Amino acid sequence: HCDFTNEYARLFPVRIFMAMVDLPMSDAAMIQHWAECMTRPDRDMTFDEAKQAFFRYVEPILDARRADPGDDLISRMITGDLNGRMPNAQEAIALVTQILIAGVDTVVNFLGFAMLYLATTSEAQKTLAASPDMILRITNELFRRFGLVTIGRTVVRDIEFHGVELKAGEIVATPTMLHGLDDRANVDPMKVDFARKDGKHTTFGTGPHICVGQELARAEVAIT
Repeated sequence: HCDFTNEYARLFPVRIFMAMVDLPMSDAAMIQHWAECMTRPDRDMTFDEAKQAFFRYVEPILDARRADPGDDLISRMITGDLNGRMPNAQEAIALVTQILIAGVDTVVNFLGFAMLYLATTSEAQKTLAASPDMILRITNELFRRFGLVTIGRTVVRDIEFHGVELKAGEIVATPTMLHGLDDRANVDPMKVDFARKDGKHTTFGTGPHICVGQELARAEVAIT
């Protein structure tokens, strides 16, 4: 037995991610704290304070990787081809900050929901143990049922959208989990059904803004 959240979920995906971006594991707790301050309202730093802390941390790393790029994920991103040019300094900081938040936060939290379900559902344990060839389908079903990301956007101009008037400056919250839990998209959506084929969800977003790290997240959950 173990404290799954603190002894596994908070360590496994973060260690993989820190290795991919070639950052010291000793910085993981600090980066996790900033990520939590940017995604939760009850921490000891405001969103802007945490974002600036990220920027101060990332800037010298970007300068060093730009001058002497390696084979790590950060080097590849900031020296990659962006329609015939490399990302500028502002784009690089924003991009790296985004992947650091995603890499140390979302999979950690999702693993808790998935493991809680498995721990309290003996039939699910039996199905998983008896059908290892279904692991990818099972992983997708867990992502569908326990999606947890809500995206916030600021309305930039007055507009009417599907009969709703939106005013410039207002905030729109988009809970991505609602798609997977919509009975128009999935039959009996609140039920975890490992036999479900092609469960529809938007846990990783959709379109041009789909999560670029989704395959890593799926692999980490399947391996777990």
